Amino acid sequence: MWQFFIGLSLLFISIVGYAIPTVGSCLLHNFKRVMTDKNGTLDTNQGVWVLRHDAPVYPTFDASHSSSIQAFGEYLLPLKVAKHPYSGVQRVQVRKLGTETVLGWMEGYDLLCRIKPLESDKGLARKVFVKTPRLVYSAYKGSCNGNCEQLARFELYFIFAEDRLYQRYLILKAHRLKDKPFSSFASKPMGWVKYDHTIPWNTILGLRPKADKLLAYTEENASVEIVGGNIHIPILDIKQNYYQVAAQGEVFYIPIDAEKVQEEVWMTANQLADWLALLKAFEKALPLQKQRTAFVYRLRKQIQDLIGSYPPSNIVLSEWLAKQRVLPIRQDSPLLQYSLDEIGRKIEDCEVSLLVNWVTEIRKVLQNVSSDSTQKVAFRPKYPTTSISCPLSEKGKKIPESLEFEPSAPLGSDDNYRYDHSLYGKTVYWLPVEFLP
Repeated sequence: MWQFFIGLSLLFISIVGYAIPTVGSCLLHNFKRVMTDKNGTLDTNQGVWVLRHDAPVYPTFDASHSSSIQAFGEYLLPLKVAKHPYSGVQRVQVRKLGTETVLGWMEGYDLLCRIKPLESDKGLARKVFVKTPRLVYSAYKGSCNGNCEQLARFELYFIFAEDRLYQRYLILKAHRLKDKPFSSFASKPMGWVKYDHTIPWNTILGLRPKADKLLAYTEENASVEIVGGNIHIPILDIKQNYYQVAAQGEVFYIPIDAEKVQEEVWMTANQLADWLALLKAFEKALPLQKQRTAFVYRLRKQIQDLIGSYPPSNIVLSEWLAKQRVLPIRQDSPLLQYSLDEIGRKIEDCEVSLLVNWVTEIRKVLQNVSSDSTQKVAFRPKYPTTSISCPLSEKGKKIPESLEFEPSAPLGSDDNYRYDHSLYGKTVYWLPVEFLP
C-alpha cells in the first residue's frame, strides 16, 4: 500500500514539476463532439500536433513507462481519449496518417488541439512581434537540443498555445494550421518563444505616418525618428493623448495627431467581403414611406445571415456585434451607434433617410477598395448643419450628410503602395478607420 502511494506521489510530482501548457493543448480539450461511445472512441479526421521534442508515447493509457517518442511538430490522428487512473491527466491514443498502426498513448499536454490561434478577451486572434532575432524552441521547457530555428526581427506570428509556468508561446507563421502535406507557409508549429522576447499585439489597429518622418518617444521621453512612407505601425493601446505602438522591435509612444498620422484597422479579405455583403441590401432606393420598416428589416436580416442570430432590439448594435467577434468595428460608427429600437421607433424619418444614405455612400468606399487596392480612396464627409430642417438626435448629428469624393489617384509611387497585403498566403487589408460604416 505504501509503495502505491509513494509511486502515485512521485508520478504527481513529475507531472507538476514539468511545464504543462494547458492553453491550446489537448489536456483540457473536450472531445465529446467527436466521441462515439463511453469508452472514449473518437471519429474525426482532424489531427493533432506534437508540442515538444521527444514527447513520450505510452503502450497503454495507464502505463508509467514510455515505449517510444515522437518529434516536435509531427501530425497525428487521435483515436481514443482516456484519463490516467492515478494522475487524472487526459491521454490521447494516436496513429500516423496513412497507416493503420496505432502508435500508443500520449499526454494531452504534449499535443496541440487547435487549428486557429488563441483568442484575446475581445475575441481577436492573439499575435506577437519578435523584438530581435531569437531562437524558437522545440519544447516548452529546456534548451534547443540543436533543433532551434531563428525568428526574424519584428515579424508577425500567431499564438496557438501558451505555457504560463515557463512563460513561452507556441507561435506560427500562419493564421491557420493545415493538415499534411504542409504548405510553403510553414504550417507546422514553428516553436516556443519566451514572453520577454516578444511584443503582444492584441488589437486590430495600426497607424500610417502621413509625413516622411515621424517622432516617437520612449517611456524616458527620448525621441526616436521613424521614417514614413509605405509602412503600417501596429497600435498596442491608446492612452489619453498617445498611441502605444510597436516599431523597430520596441515599444514607443506617438502623440495622437490626425494631421500627422492616419489611424487604420487591420482586417482579412473575408471580413471586407462580409461588410460588403451586409451593406449590399441597401443599394436600391427605398420608398420614403416604407423606408424605416424596410431598413430595419434588411439590417436585421443581413446581420442574421452573417452571424446566425438576430441582434436584440434594445441593445446598441456596436456593443452586440463586438461580442459576436465577427467584424472589425470602428469606435465611432455612425451606423452601429443605434439599437434597432432607436432606428425603428425613436428617431425621426429624416434621420432614418440620412442613415440610409450613409450606408449607401460608405459601401461605395469599400467597393472601390475591393475593386482596385492600389488606388487611393479619398473623400471629405459633409455633416448636417444647424440650418437643416430635420430635428436630428445627438447621434444623428454624427452621420455625414454626404461624401465628397476626390479624383482617383495611385496610393503611392508604385504598386507596393496598396490597401491589401499578403500575409503567409492570406490576404489582409490595412484600411483607414473612416472606411468602416
